[in-house]
Order: sequence, then structure tokens, then C-alpha cells
Amino acid sequence: MKLYISACYIALTPFSGCTPSQLCSSIGTRNSKGTKHDITVWLNFLSTLNGRSFFHHDTWKISSFIELYTDAAGSKGYGAILGQHWFFGPFPETWQSFNITFLEVFPIALAARLWSRHLSNRCIVFVTDNAALVSIINQQTSKHKLVMILIRDLVLTSLRNNIIFRARHIPGLNNTRADCLSRLQIARFKELSPQAEDLPTVVPENLLPRSWSLT
Repeated sequence: MKLYISACYIALTPFSGCTPSQLCSSIGTRNSKGTKHDITVWLNFLSTLNGRSFFHHDTWKISSFIELYTDAAGSKGYGAILGQHWFFGPFPETWQSFNITFLEVFPIALAARLWSRHLSNRCIVFVTDNAALVSIINQQTSKHKLVMILIRDLVLTSLRNNIIFRARHIPGLNNTRADCLSRLQIARFKELSPQAEDLPTVVPENLLPRSWSLT
């Protein structure tokens, strides 16, 4: 039986430049804040490790089978779609000046949290129209400190739920439904998505943008 081999494999990417073995050997030495945050992710995961895992499906589940589209509009908000499920929300004014890559990562990290029970023990493709974000998601590292806060959260969620993920780019014209959500155009989204649930997945207070610690 696998002991989180699949889940751990995807997290072997060196967040801030250190592999897991290097992180372990560096404990007790002087490290950058980024490295210390990386160590914290692993300690948090290990503290909840139950010693069991499941075999992933043999093939990657791409968007035509499991839809997970996301988008963000800097001056508006964010949104994501997973099959019939969807959510959206506005960015607070204090977030609207943030790096667009950070804003684009947010609905991905949030989707993993909200829909973890649907994604558990699966291989998932996050579909985005931000080409730069694809590399960051697939390599699980970025030079941008705020982006790394969300990447670490995404990786920790995937480890805890035995999720393997990757990102794939599509042109913005093909991401219209998620774009509508990010622009808070709900009526238009429902026109384009008649199969979607009537109501969005509720984002709990502790996962709203204003509740995230960005330090």
C-alpha cells in the first residue's frame, strides 16, 4: 500500500530552493523565512499523516472529464467551476493592487480547500488563461513571496487529501464562464452554464480574502 508516495512526489518540488531532504538537514541552522515556511508546511502535513493512502486513477483527469476552471480579475473578483459546482467573490479593495499572478492563484488554492472531498485521491488539472501561472503551479515555486503563501497552502491541501495536480493553459476566449464569475457577472455565467447548480458553494468566513494571513 502506498504511504502517500504519490502525494509526496508532487511536493518534492523545492518551494524556495530546497528539497525536502535539504529542509530536514537544515533544521537548527540559520534559514530564510521562505525555507522556514517550507519546513512548517511539511511539519503540518506530518502531524496529520494517518499512514494510509489510495492508488490514484490510472489516467489524468483533464478538464473535459473533471472541469476545474478558475479566473481572477484584479479590479473585480475571483471565481472557479468544478463540474456543476461554482463559487465567486469580490476582492477587497486592499487586494486590488496585488500582483495579478497572486490573485490568479487565490481561486485555485481556495477551490482545493472548498472542494477537497471531490478532489481527494484524484489527479486534477487546474485550467487557467494565465500562461505564467501554469509554470508556477507545475513547478510549485515562485520568487513572489505572496504567491508562495498560496502555493504552500495548495500543496498542503493536496498532501492532506492525496491529490496530484498540474495546470494547463487555455486562451482567455475559452475560459468565458470563469471570466464571468471573476467579473461578478452571475447572470451571464448562468446563461452560459445551464447545468450549474442554482446556488454557488459558500465560501466560509475563514477562507474569504480578508481572512488570509499574508505574512
